[in-house]
Amino acid sequence: MFNELFDPEGAGAKNNNLWRRHPENPILRPTPGSWAGEWIANESIIQVGDEYLMYLDGKNGPVERIGVARARVAEFDGLNWKEYPNNPVLDIGPGGYDHSSVLDPSVIWFKGQLLMYYTGLGGPPDRICLAFSADGYNWEKSAHNPILNGRCPHAVLKDGTLYLFYLVYNEDGGYDVRLATSADGIHYERSSKKPILPRGREGDWDWFSIVTTRIYFENGLYQMLYAGDSERVDEPRGIGLALSNDLVNWRKFSGNPIFLTGEPGSWDSEAIWCPWILRFGTTYWMYYCGSSTTYNQGLTPQTGVAVIG
Repeated sequence: MFNELFDPEGAGAKNNNLWRRHPENPILRPTPGSWAGEWIANESIIQVGDEYLMYLDGKNGPVERIGVARARVAEFDGLNWKEYPNNPVLDIGPGGYDHSSVLDPSVIWFKGQLLMYYTGLGGPPDRICLAFSADGYNWEKSAHNPILNGRCPHAVLKDGTLYLFYLVYNEDGGYDVRLATSADGIHYERSSKKPILPRGREGDWDWFSIVTTRIYFENGLYQMLYAGDSERVDEPRGIGLALSNDLVNWRKFSGNPIFLTGEPGSWDSEAIWCPWILRFGTTYWMYYCGSSTTYNQGLTPQTGVAVIG
């Protein structure tokens, strides 16, 4: 399994050396003047028919919208994704809850249709919203929006129940991970366990803020990859791993972090987010977004990949 590739007694950041960044990184870059003219990031990947669809948010000017890149399953090499020519597939508004930006897509099959949970920005608080699709390209927003207060959702299906992981601000000013569950995908009950994934102790690499959780399931074990930082709110410099059998009780890997920002001056040298795992044979591909700058410098997120195994 994925987690077994790491030494359980690993010495923290030394595990970063196990990953091989692909030399073609970043594999998805902004296209000036397009819906993703400034950045293209925050991926969520799912198979729909004979295609893999990678949902991303793109920024152009002050607005973020959600688009998709695609690859045929039969021809898939892990690297070549083609942007859908009619992007974005999910636009802002006109509802007040998401009239400024839509971002952070999480797409999942549920009861025969595709559900997209996303962050809607339209004035505080940040809100989690929902859209439906039959084909992955044409989306209709839910009449029940917004679903929850929070941001950066990630949905997992277990035994007919949807588990939705999301972020809220913690008392120190960073982010904590919360959990809510639903039987219908619309009405959610918040977990009493707050946060669902504890931050590290003060001074640890992930003590201040935990963001962009993504969960990979293999051989009965849920494996959460998450980004975190010791002092930054949403410019994380490390990715960690946590394990669970039930999606509620999590134990962090002793060798965290398992992946770090790139070398100085590289495309992902300042921040890394959204680690998404796909397996091909005995090799695991981790798609993620990275930036060579911080928010104060003008963030530049792009999408790349690293492999292990």
